[in-house]
Amino acid sequence: MDFLLAALDEIAAEVFASVAHLLNLDLDIVFVDTTSTYWEVEGADQLADLADTIDDDGINRPAQQAKRAFGHSKDFRTDLPQVVVAMAVTRDGTPIRCWTFPGNENDTAIIRTVKDDLDGWNLRRMVWVADRGFASGANRAYLTRGGGEGDGEGGARTQRFVVCHNPEQAERDSAVRDNLIAHLQTLIDGSDAWTPRRRDELVGSLKTKPGLRRYLRRTKAGLLRIDRAAAKREAHLDGKWLLRTSDLTLTPEDLAAAYKQLLAVERGWRDMKGSLGLRPVYHYREDRIRAHIQLCWLALLLIRVVENTTGDTWRNIAHKLDRMHLVTPAGKVAQRTALTPAQKSILDALDLPEPPRFFDFTTPTN
Repeated sequence: MDFLLAALDEIAAEVFASVAHLLNLDLDIVFVDTTSTYWEVEGADQLADLADTIDDDGINRPAQQAKRAFGHSKDFRTDLPQVVVAMAVTRDGTPIRCWTFPGNENDTAIIRTVKDDLDGWNLRRMVWVADRGFASGANRAYLTRGGGEGDGEGGARTQRFVVCHNPEQAERDSAVRDNLIAHLQTLIDGSDAWTPRRRDELVGSLKTKPGLRRYLRRTKAGLLRIDRAAAKREAHLDGKWLLRTSDLTLTPEDLAAAYKQLLAVERGWRDMKGSLGLRPVYHYREDRIRAHIQLCWLALLLIRVVENTTGDTWRNIAHKLDRMHLVTPAGKVAQRTALTPAQKSILDALDLPEPPRFFDFTTPTN
């Protein structure tokens, strides 16, 4: 772990160069996103000195540091200390770099560190794709320095807007809204006969349910009604989202497809937190936490290389390879089971030799 951290920049650059050549990666578009991972520790208030809010001046780039702090939790666990993890991913889902920041670091500041680190790799052209959490005015100017292009839900220095519409998503949005309104109607049915205090209590209980609260209105007499006007206004936005970009060379179709591919990053987070065991983290030292996260990134990179090379998912590949066993009949010879056709095709695709058939010979003793 100590060696990994000491040589991380060199390792990351070399891994990137090797994988880019091996997979012929398309590096025109890079997707950036963050997540958080928390610690279930007793007495989290002992870390209260780490809870200070970090002000983003729009210029400075935060340094990597796995300092556990209280902040906005992507896992909805604001009661626990955490660190923030950022990852840059190509359009085919290959993670090319990973970073670790204090748990109270802002997304708007993180992207500047990501840009500066990747600039050192001398990529010929790059379009940054990120959601509005990264899109401050200062960041848009920062990303476009030196010819970088920005694409995201927020803005960019060159004002180009693209309105996207997904008819299937529009149907889902409409169905969800209809269900919410129907449920809200059941909650307020008969409320005209309630006391004002009981109606106030219902309204107060909906403050934690914004999906229902936005369709509720009160008359001048204090009665509860469905806000049909609000529902009608929202219906105009069904299945639509707005992109804003500084790249004038990409078509609207390319921009929409690129933004939707942010799902590749979200899939990476699921794999890291699931099959790769990012959490729970059993380390408490800052350097060990950073090393643990970097090891998870390298493991995810291997998974994506295997998936892209074989054309299959890691879940299916692991299931097939798990059927390969080492047996010791009569306690004399450790022998590998014969390869199945599926296992052989995986090894062939990865250009890996078959494991030795025999591993150990034990001389029987009388």
